[in-house]
Amino acid sequence: MDGACLPGVMIMRLMLLILLGVNACSGPAPVPAPAPSTSPRPTGAPTPPAATAPATVPAAPTAEQREVDRLEQISEHKARDPDVLLALGTARARAGDLRGAALEYRRAARLSPKDLRPRYNLALVLVRIGRTTEALQALEDAHRLAPRNVDVLIDLGIALRQASRLPASSKALRQAGRLNPSSHRAQLNLALTLEAMGHTRPAMDVYRRAGTLKPQDARAHLHLGVLLGRQSQYAQAAEAFRRALAADPKIMEAHANLGTLLLRTKAHEEAARHLELAVTARPDDQAMQMNLGLALQNSGQHARAVTAYRRAVALLPDMAEARLRLGLELARTGASKAAQSEVARALGQDRKLRAAVDPVVQELGQKQQLEPALALTRAILVVFPTDGMARHNQVALESMIKRTKGQ
Repeated sequence: MDGACLPGVMIMRLMLLILLGVNACSGPAPVPAPAPSTSPRPTGAPTPPAATAPATVPAAPTAEQREVDRLEQISEHKARDPDVLLALGTARARAGDLRGAALEYRRAARLSPKDLRPRYNLALVLVRIGRTTEALQALEDAHRLAPRNVDVLIDLGIALRQASRLPASSKALRQAGRLNPSSHRAQLNLALTLEAMGHTRPAMDVYRRAGTLKPQDARAHLHLGVLLGRQSQYAQAAEAFRRALAADPKIMEAHANLGTLLLRTKAHEEAARHLELAVTARPDDQAMQMNLGLALQNSGQHARAVTAYRRAVALLPDMAEARLRLGLELARTGASKAAQSEVARALGQDRKLRAAVDPVVQELGQKQQLEPALALTRAILVVFPTDGMARHNQVALESMIKRTKGQ
């Protein structure tokens, strides 16, 4: 049974990485993402070990924690030195103590109100701990201190978009793009804001620009493919998803979307290859299992289609269409008894699916798969006992089977 793909193009929004640092000139420079501290935390008097158990040896402090300890000692003597507090804040962030880092950055900002660094780093830490309103305020303060700093403008634009202040986000990101036309990050985030505003065609143009600036970053290609798919520009959308996969073959959203598009354009075998990869990452996605089943079915891989439809039915047992497709594929593989059971149950769930069974009965009859064709006819009669066409087909098929067995 041919059928249209279920849901259309799917996408998972990609989180933009925000890093910390302390560069005195052009804004904070990236540093490695902080790792959680493994140092033990004393919780009171030690408990004596059991007689047969060895005493627990405290874990050695990490390099990041040792740096925090060193700077804490310095800050005891230089408590009003903003550079020491700034360095201590960054050390705390690297050690995974983001709230402690925010405290140090606030202290440094109060002592040096015209220094961009503590305010910008404070904003980035606040973003990471989910205090978005405070982060936005800190970014606006940083922007007032450095109105032409591209990094500040980009992060301000991101924060404004997250706060649903889309026109202001667009303005900040456009300014960043004018100041640095080669900034892929500015273009990518401007496109995301334009898309959120419903400005589809301008967003597509900016995604193309971002993809040109940094072809090895899959995100612009991925988002562009989604918008092209929504505009029914399937060939161009497929090409965008292929560029995304060339940049990163492990992006399952690109495999899922490309497979769905190929299914629309009836490139069933290639669609099945991409959808099989996608379902390994999202095995609980019922719609994707349905699309995979359809691609396998239409490329003649009926046994594998049965497996996909079984998974879809297991995920959503009340979906009659999934059960019907399972039953029809079981018939095509010769599993007559199971096919009759599933099709009868599907028709009981949704009687409107009745018309989808007759073409498969005819297909199986033409291929001399008489037993499965008869099983489907009997399934119809379970739900529609007075159906004249089904009665006629039952008599004809039973007669043909009898003659075949008598030969």
